[in-house]
Amino acid sequence: MKSITIKTVYLLILLITLPLHSEIRYVSKTGSAQPPYTSWATASDSIQKAINISSFGDTIYVANGVYKERIVMTPGLSLIGSGMDSCVIDTRELLSPPNYVSAVITASYCIFQNFYLRVSDGLTGIGVKNFGVTYTKILNNYIYGSTEGVTVSYSSSFIENNVINGGKGINIAGSIDNKVLVRNNTIYVQENNTGIQISFGTRPTIINNVIYTNHRHAHGIYTGGSDTTKIFNNVVSSKGGYGIPLTNLQTYCYNNLILGYFSAAGFRVGTQNNNFYNNNVSDSEIGVQSSPGNSIIKYNNSWNNSLNYAGLTPDSTNLSIDPMLVDTLDFHLQMYSPLIDAGEPSIFDKDSSRSDIGLYGGPYGESYIYKDYAPKPPKGLNVSADTSYITLTWKKNTEADLRYYRIFRDTTVNFSIDTSKLIGSPSNNILVHSIPHSAKNFYYKITAVDSQENESLVSEEVGIILVSVDDKWHITNDYTLYPNYPNPFNPSTIIPFRLKERGYVKLAVYDIKGELISYLVNEEKEAGYYEVEFNASRIQHQVSSNQNISSRIGYASGIYLYKIDIKNENRIPVFTEVRKMVYIK
Repeated sequence: MKSITIKTVYLLILLITLPLHSEIRYVSKTGSAQPPYTSWATASDSIQKAINISSFGDTIYVANGVYKERIVMTPGLSLIGSGMDSCVIDTRELLSPPNYVSAVITASYCIFQNFYLRVSDGLTGIGVKNFGVTYTKILNNYIYGSTEGVTVSYSSSFIENNVINGGKGINIAGSIDNKVLVRNNTIYVQENNTGIQISFGTRPTIINNVIYTNHRHAHGIYTGGSDTTKIFNNVVSSKGGYGIPLTNLQTYCYNNLILGYFSAAGFRVGTQNNNFYNNNVSDSEIGVQSSPGNSIIKYNNSWNNSLNYAGLTPDSTNLSIDPMLVDTLDFHLQMYSPLIDAGEPSIFDKDSSRSDIGLYGGPYGESYIYKDYAPKPPKGLNVSADTSYITLTWKKNTEADLRYYRIFRDTTVNFSIDTSKLIGSPSNNILVHSIPHSAKNFYYKITAVDSQENESLVSEEVGIILVSVDDKWHITNDYTLYPNYPNPFNPSTIIPFRLKERGYVKLAVYDIKGELISYLVNEEKEAGYYEVEFNASRIQHQVSSNQNISSRIGYASGIYLYKIDIKNENRIPVFTEVRKMVYIK
C-alpha cells in the first residue's frame, strides 16, 4: 500500500474537524456593528469584527471600500475581498516602524484573497507565521509599500497570482517539513532588496513568477540556506546585482529567463549539487558565473552579455547565440530559433517534444505555435570612399535563419526602394562597388532577408556626394535622432542616434511636463551610429548643477520625451531634436 503523506493526513484531519454547517458572513462600509453579519443587509462595518465571531470553515465576503484596520485571522477562515483594485486594507495610520509587525496575520488553513493591501514602509504586508503544516493560501492580492510583501515562517503555504510592489517581495524561512508554492506572482523590487528570498532549510517551489529589480544591489531570487529548491520558468528582468544566485544545497533551476542588465551576473551557480538546465540569460555584465564544484551546468544559452560565461568552460550543450525572441515584450521563441528542442534531452515540453531552452520550455512551460517573423532591419550603416570605390558596411544581423541582404541605391535623397534600385545581395555585412564616372551623389538603404524570403523593414539611409573638382567625396551621414524601439515599451527601449562628426552629446529623457528624468548620454562621442537603452524600472542618474545624483523614480505609464543636443569640437551647437515615446506598465 502506498504511504500516506503528511499533506494527506492534514487534509483528512481538516475534513474530520470541519463543522457540519459553515457560515457565510459579509462586511461592507455601510454595515453595522451588530452580529451575526450573515447577509449584505446585516453586514459588519469591520473586517475584524466579522472574524472575531466566525468559526473554522466560515467564509467572509468583503465589499468595495477602504478598511483602515489591522487583520488577525483565526484558523480555517476564508477572507474574500471584492477585488485587488477596489477592496482596500490600509494600515498606514495604524502601524508604523519600529513596530515591525504585519498588517495581516493569517492562521492555519486560511484563505486571504482579492485585496489591495496598503502598508507603511518598514512593515510586512502579510505574515504567515504558523508553526506546522498549515496550507494557508494567499491569492490574487496587490500589496504596496511594505518592506516585505509576504513573510512565510515554518508554514506550508500557497502564494499565487499576487502583485507585490515594495521592498522585498516574498521571504520564506522555516524547515524542510514545510512546503511552499510560489506561483504566477509579479514582484517589483525597490532599493537593494530581493524579489524572493529563501532561507533556513526550506524546500519551496518557485514557478512562473515575474520579477523586476531596479537597484544595482537587488537580486531576483536568492536561495541562500535552503535545502532543496525548485526554480522553474521565472522571468527576472531589469537592473540588479544578481538575477538568480544559487548558494544553497541542491537547487533545480530550469527554463528561467534573465533579461536586462545585472551588474554582477544573471545567474551565479554555487558549488553544491545545483542542477542548472535550459536557462536563457541576455544583456548582463556576466551571463552565467560558476564556482568550482559538482554543480551541473548544461543546455543553457548565455547571449549578448559582456562576458557570457565566467568560472567555467562551457561544454557544447551551452550556447551563446541569439535566442530569436519575438520582441522585448514577448519572450516566445520565433520559428527557426536555435533554442527550439535544444534543452536537456530528458526534460520535455508540454507537447511531449524535447524541451526548448528558455522561458516556455519544460513541463511548466507553455505549448504555442512558433511564428515566422522577418529579420530586424540592419543597423549601423557606414559609408566610405576613395577615388575608385565606395565601401558600405553595417552591423551583422544575428538571426539564425538570416540568408542575405539587399542593397538599394539612388541619386535622390529619401528615395523609395524597388527592384530597379537594387545593386547587390551580399551574404556578409559589406559591399564594395566601383564609382560610375557620371555620378555625383549616391544614397543607400538596406534590408535583411531570411531563408523563408521574409524581408525586414528598410534601414536608415546614408549617402555620399562629390563636393570638389578634385573628386573628393563627402559622407552625408547627418546628425540624426531616430525613433526609439520598441514603442510603446515596458520596461526598456532603445534610442538610436548618429553623429556626423565628433562632438559633445547630451541625450536626456523628460516627462510630458518637461521635467528632467535622466541623462542617458552626457559626454564626447566619435562620429558614428549609437544605440542607448532607457529602462523605466532602473535607477537613473540625474544631474544637478554641481553633482550627479542617483535616485529611484517611480515611473508612471504615459508619454515621455527624449531630446538630443550636440555641440561640435568648438562647443558650438550643431543639432537638436526631440521625439516622443510611450511607456506602458
